[in-house]
This record gives sequence, structure tokens and C-alpha cells, in this order.
Amino acid sequence: YLPTMLEQNGFDNVGHEHLTYYSLRTLSLLLTESDLEIFDVETNDVNGGSFRTYISHKDRFPVNMSVSRLKDYENKLFSRTPSIYKEFEKNVRRVSLQLRRFVAKEVENGKRVYVYGASTRGNTILQYCKLDHHLIEKATDANPEKWGRTTPGTGIPIVSKDEARRDNPDYFLVLPHHFLDEIIRQESDYLHSGGEFIVPLPKFRIVTKDTKNLQPNLGLFDLSS
Repeated sequence: YLPTMLEQNGFDNVGHEHLTYYSLRTLSLLLTESDLEIFDVETNDVNGGSFRTYISHKDRFPVNMSVSRLKDYENKLFSRTPSIYKEFEKNVRRVSLQLRRFVAKEVENGKRVYVYGASTRGNTILQYCKLDHHLIEKATDANPEKWGRTTPGTGIPIVSKDEARRDNPDYFLVLPHHFLDEIIRQESDYLHSGGEFIVPLPKFRIVTKDTKNLQPNLGLFDLSS
């Protein structure tokens, strides 16, 4: 969902698998050409913010108030065009700089940083932030087909979670940040032993066993009010 992507600095959405970034407005324009319309819509937190639309031929169903509410929300948001895109660019550059500087400084101080989750979207973060095998020793992933390979463009060796846990690095850079709550549950032993998570988005932050408010507000629009 384009508005949430912009508000949450989701530049990791940009990749060869993602050719379009829809808002309710752009999708409605496409549907109008085929005499279709959206009669209901829901937002959710999938992949950091998505939307589900219910579509029919025009005038087949009454249009729910959720559609007009989301349209109003988007009209306010995109009234700032092109500034909202300039803000997105500025925020992405800031996050990238914060992440790169932190990792480089910690490695210079003798700390070990591993990547947690060698995903497609994660590789966008690594490449844009210029984080490669010179700074990050290893990446870990649950998919055994990735073990023994390296991250594309950055050359970081990918290993199993068991190997990464045995190595016990000082930091895990959590690339699939949308699943942070689940990852924290899976790696609670690591955190309680003193390990820390580097979370790049939607804003750069460090997560420890004592961190509260693990997931910042995703800015999803409440259609129920």
C-alpha cells in the first residue's frame, strides 16, 4: 500500500518482484476503465502495511463508508505531493546513514554483526546502505537452500540459525523487520544473554531484552471510526 510505504520509509519494498505500488486512488482509476469499482476496503499490517479491496461491477453492491474514509485520508496525504516523496527520500537517506555509521563504528570497536533473514527485501537494505561482507561476517536464514551461498551483491555468507546462534554475535541486523515480534520470541535466549537487534525500519533503533514498544506505530488508517 503506497501511503504506508511512504509513511514508514519502506524503501525495502522496491525490488524486481514489485513492479507497482498501489493506492486506493490509482487502483480505482484502473478499475473504472473496466466498469468496476471498489465497494469495500480494509487495511492491515501485512508487509508493513497493505490493503485488501472488494471489487465488483459498478452499482452491484452499496459502497461501504470505508472507501470514502480511505479516499479522504489519501487526499490529505497526497495533497502534499511532491513534498511527500521528497520527505520519503530524505527519511530513507537518513535511515541509511544511521545504519551504515552504527554498523561501521561497532565493527571498528571489535563487535560482530550478523544479518538475520537473508530475504529479497533485506538485500535491498544491504545494497542501498553499502553493508557487505567487509562489515558483516555472516547472514542467517531458516531456508536450508540458502546455506552455503552468499547474499547477492554484498557477498555475505549465509549459514543456518543453529550456526549463527553458536557464534553468538553481538548484534543481529534484523532485515525482515515486519516480523520483529515473532523473531524476538524465537530468539529470546539470545536477547536475554545480552545480544541485541539492530532494526533498520521504519526507523533505525536498537532492541534489547528491556526494550518496550517493539513496533512503532505503522500509521495504518483506522477505517472503523
